[in-house]
Amino acid sequence: FQLEATVLGTTADPMTLFTLKDTMSEGLTYNNDAKVYGVKADDSETDITSDFEITANGQKIDFAANAEILKSDLYDYVTVKVVYTAKVNEKAVMGSTGNPNTVYLEYDNDGDDKHDRTPDDTVIVYTYGVQIYKLDSDGKTPLKGAEFEIADATGKVLEKINEAELNKDSSIMNNFSFDVFNLPQKKRDEIFTTFDNYAKYI
Repeated sequence: FQLEATVLGTTADPMTLFTLKDTMSEGLTYNNDAKVYGVKADDSETDITSDFEITANGQKIDFAANAEILKSDLYDYVTVKVVYTAKVNEKAVMGSTGNPNTVYLEYDNDGDDKHDRTPDDTVIVYTYGVQIYKLDSDGKTPLKGAEFEIADATGKVLEKINEAELNKDSSIMNNFSFDVFNLPQKKRDEIFTTFDNYAKYI
């Protein structure tokens, strides 16, 4: 995921609060790998992760600028960018409904208890379940001991299932889910168009 927020305030009128507040759906698990970057007008980036307090509590993650950077250095940047990854877990919603991830910026420059905030910004992660049958040369008999790989358009293997993970007849990938949210929409469409010829969606 990539979150971005415009830097508000100046050294003459500094912010007292600048926190990106992110809420993931239950189908996503944070990988504890967030990095925070300050982005200047020329698009150059500086790692400022150490200037932010990152707090993960269940499905909520806060990225709060600390007091020191709020005094001056934050205003060297046009935007703040947060990059992190999350894994699709067993609670993921399959199909077109997807798994939403929502973020907003909470900010203040007067130190009171009433904070301002931006509107929610939501992106959706999609995952799908498929049943894939590998058949013998007759096109009807399940092939015993079959193994499967799912690869993207570049040939990178997204998932591999071996015989021990297959169900009882060793030839069907059942309720197998994988995420392709990191692929462009065109590539996702290509993958699922190909599946339509061989797979039953569940």
